[in-house]
Amino acid sequence: MVRRALFPLFGLLPVLAPNPAQAAPFDGSALRWPWALPFIGILMTIAIGPLLFPKFWLRHYGKLAYIWAALAIAPLAAIYDVPTRARGLLHSMLAEYMSFIALLFALYVVAGGILVTGNLRGTPARQRAILALGTVMASLVGTTGAAMILIRPLLRANVARLHNAHVIVFFIFLAANIGGSVTPLGNPPLFVGFLQGIDFFWSAQHLLVPYRGDGRNRARALRDRGHLVLSKGSQVAIVGEARPPVQLAVRGKINFLLLAGILAAILAPRCGSRACASMFMALRSRCRTWCATLSCS
Repeated sequence: MVRRALFPLFGLLPVLAPNPAQAAPFDGSALRWPWALPFIGILMTIAIGPLLFPKFWLRHYGKLAYIWAALAIAPLAAIYDVPTRARGLLHSMLAEYMSFIALLFALYVVAGGILVTGNLRGTPARQRAILALGTVMASLVGTTGAAMILIRPLLRANVARLHNAHVIVFFIFLAANIGGSVTPLGNPPLFVGFLQGIDFFWSAQHLLVPYRGDGRNRARALRDRGHLVLSKGSQVAIVGEARPPVQLAVRGKINFLLLAGILAAILAPRCGSRACASMFMALRSRCRTWCATLSCS
């Protein structure tokens, strides 16, 4: 199966090959657009595979991922020499992939130690408030950190509702995806780009408008869905039982210091004391500009 998938790709080697002047040493910027096809293919497979063929996906998702990886690696092996190919693979694994995984693991462990307790009612207004908080937090502590901190209070707030699956779907859209698109701290791929020298504010400059628009559209859709569910009277209530007090509290506050340490470890290697001061001054001015933009729109 893998060999059949590889054969058609060798006919594309003249198209995939970089420009002759940039053929050696290996330079990722010289690669042409067909090299992105395996990446697009594996994303599409992950997105639609569990929906279209769930049983086959559960049994063979590793093989499918291997096929797409082979479709990217095999042409590299045919075009470049073995040392160049080995250096590229080693660089991708250690300099990019491991930094990606290390950031995810650190945020998962530290944010997982922060527990928000209390008894909130899952009204549409409070649902939107939790999701808005998660969307903002995602650009500061990462999508993983925001999701780990807020998913448990969100689940408890909606435990008494019969129709509550849509809330988790919108939480994934906002806190776990869209919310992390403004800073490199919010999304590991943006963090990898930051390590490669991309400006810290690049994502905010180019993605703030779609970030704001997508967030508003999802919030409106959640509001409409929430009012529709409430109109059906789909809340579980036990007769004679008093409503428990809210009593919001936060456990594991020491983990906020650890989160600050993670963020400092990300920013410190890229700037000295003067550069950090200028970065924070620029961040303050950019925040004022963003707030003015949001309030005027």
